[in-house]
Amino acid sequence: MKYIKIPKRYAEVVKKHILGMNILNPKRNILHNKTYVYLPLKNYTKQDIKKLSELMDINITIIKKKTTKENEKKQKQNSVEVLRNPDIAKGYDLLGNVAIIEIRNHEKDKCILLDAKKVARTILKSDKNISTVLTKAGPITGQFRTRKFGYLAGKRTYIVTYKENGAIFRFDVRRVFFSNRLSYERGRINSLVKKGEYITVPFAGVGPFPIVIAKNNEPIRILAIEINKYAYDYMKENISLNKLDKTIVPVKGDVRKIAKKYKGLADRVIMQMPTQSMEFLDELIILAKDKATSHLYLFCNSIDGIKKAKKEIRKFMNNRGYSVRYLFDRKVRTYSKDVIEAVIDIRFWKRKI
Repeated sequence: MKYIKIPKRYAEVVKKHILGMNILNPKRNILHNKTYVYLPLKNYTKQDIKKLSELMDINITIIKKKTTKENEKKQKQNSVEVLRNPDIAKGYDLLGNVAIIEIRNHEKDKCILLDAKKVARTILKSDKNISTVLTKAGPITGQFRTRKFGYLAGKRTYIVTYKENGAIFRFDVRRVFFSNRLSYERGRINSLVKKGEYITVPFAGVGPFPIVIAKNNEPIRILAIEINKYAYDYMKENISLNKLDKTIVPVKGDVRKIAKKYKGLADRVIMQMPTQSMEFLDELIILAKDKATSHLYLFCNSIDGIKKAKKEIRKFMNNRGYSVRYLFDRKVRTYSKDVIEAVIDIRFWKRKI
């Protein structure tokens, strides 16, 4: 089988030209490695290659590659590797039985990510535990931080069944926000919880923090507050799935409006709303006991954002009569070029007058 061997930077333009010349072989896969793309040819002439070289003003190399079953298997493996390559795509998230692709939309990558559905089918073949492949079809938006998803391959469903830290979760990815990239954080905080604590989780979502903690710590009590109707309903379902109805109390509502109803209950408050946690410090104080621990997740500048956030938190707490001790902080993940999601663990207590 004959292929045009071309540097990746020229591949998309060359592909368009050979499509127009009707010499691209649609029955063969486009191959690639870190440096080159290999475009399969059919019914071409030396004149066609000469014309292409003149159009592109580069030397066109024709090579011969075998197409054995072994090569075909390697091509499928490469397709998955392409998806995991940060220079080509943002990869895919595995949520239990569902793989979610996030494909970069840059011109330079289109030569390799030619057919999302084809890659999706390859993912299905590569892992028998995956039954559905979806694609992110838009950014996270709105009060509930949801996004649109598109169907690519496998069973047509948007319902995920996901297991983590000994717990099981079920939810519709279109209706709620959920990040499997916070699994380490859920495990970390779970390890910090002490016997007999009362924990409050505003912005509880479908229940990952409260359920992981309740599943692995006894006896404790957890109050889980969520405003999104769909997330709240799935949280109740997940609490039952994990047989934690006697441990977790789910509450539907806006924490700003209902915080006073649960005033002073919490030994520990988990503020997992990185877009707004700093705006809910008053509610944090209301929900907590006079001496408590909190884990604040926030988006901040990647250079000095954590340092600035600490100063802001200390100033806020001092103005309300509280002292603060910082226990721990870390970068949780990169959110964008200049923004990270961070967590700050704090111990705070009301000063005696």
